[in-house]
Amino acid sequence: MENRAKTLVRTLARALARSAIGLLPRDAARRRILFICTHEVQVDYLAEIWDILKSDPRLDFDILVLCPEHRPGEFDRIRSALPVRQVRGFWAYAGRWDVAVMAEHVFPDLPTDSRHKIVRISHGFPGKREGGTLYAFGPKAYSRDGRIRYARMFVPSRTVKEWAVNMDPAFENVVAVVGSPGDDKMLAEAGRREEFRSRLGFKPNEVVVFVTSTWGPNSLFHRMGDAILAKARELKGEYRFILSVHPIEYHPQPAGGRVWGEYLREQRQDGFLLREPWEDWVPCMVASDILLTDHTSLGVHGVLLGKPFVFTPVPDELVEAGTVIRQIRDISPILRPDASDLEQALRRARNDYPFDKLREIASQMNSCPNEAADRVREEMYAQLALPAWDAGEGREQAGPDEQKKICRTG
Repeated sequence: MENRAKTLVRTLARALARSAIGLLPRDAARRRILFICTHEVQVDYLAEIWDILKSDPRLDFDILVLCPEHRPGEFDRIRSALPVRQVRGFWAYAGRWDVAVMAEHVFPDLPTDSRHKIVRISHGFPGKREGGTLYAFGPKAYSRDGRIRYARMFVPSRTVKEWAVNMDPAFENVVAVVGSPGDDKMLAEAGRREEFRSRLGFKPNEVVVFVTSTWGPNSLFHRMGDAILAKARELKGEYRFILSVHPIEYHPQPAGGRVWGEYLREQRQDGFLLREPWEDWVPCMVASDILLTDHTSLGVHGVLLGKPFVFTPVPDELVEAGTVIRQIRDISPILRPDASDLEQALRRARNDYPFDKLREIASQMNSCPNEAADRVREEMYAQLALPAWDAGEGREQAGPDEQKKICRTG
């Protein structure tokens, strides 16, 4: 009863504050964008949007950070990566925003599109299944009344949009193909491979394996991390390993189990490199020769650089059929559960990989390489009902909108 009373009071207070704020005058030339971040894994993707738009003086940016207090350091890392004005929960719910941007599905009690438009961007390449369906366009993409929650959902390719539309034709007018700012950055830095390898301490003759893992009981490290590390130690000299695990695996485990992030830090003493969650993944990807992975979306970006893959066993029910992750898995060596064939799998990936099929898969990854910034601006300004901003001239662009570039099909 007490909780119900508190909820009622909070709801009434927000409604009153919202009404009062609605009476305040607004500058018709300005727009407000609210970033909503519920986990540090999302912040780099949100920061990409901010970086594209931040030079426009007509825009005001705020961030609502929602992360539990038991995850020390996470709040500071989020604020460092996206240093815009912070708003607290009450004012985020009560305030008036033109667009809210998030990299995860909306929780029921977060600000919704009944008061402003919501743009959802992906944090990673879509492909994982949850509850028997493709997570990105599954039940969490809908509000309680069955409507799609978002004014726009940004995706990297036409292939991904086709997946969404096949699930629900209503996504046709919601999903926008914009490419990927992260992919564009990676492709722009691909020529720095030797520089990155030298900086990371790799010799020219060493084969570098980038080990990327998602989180949870079906992830690479949970399923066979000890076995992989043991075999990797035997391969020192010819192979070097960069370890990377999902940020969730740095948090204390509910049952007091191993904290894999902390455990991997200890492996540095055996010559392993560790990419911390807040460190840029691009140098590791560019410097590597082979990807050893599970169904994490991070590793998938290596397709665009033509990197061969080795997979750990991933249950079919966790990876949507036909998606890029599933297709890569199906053409790649898959380790035995005890990792006893790690050396053979790495040699096969290096010397006998179906690169022709990998190139076919790469065409589905990004329909608009090196165009993401322009496309994100175009979509965001449309949602904000603003003419585009010419950063070079420091003024609004005059004249009719440029004709949209046509994405090549993927």
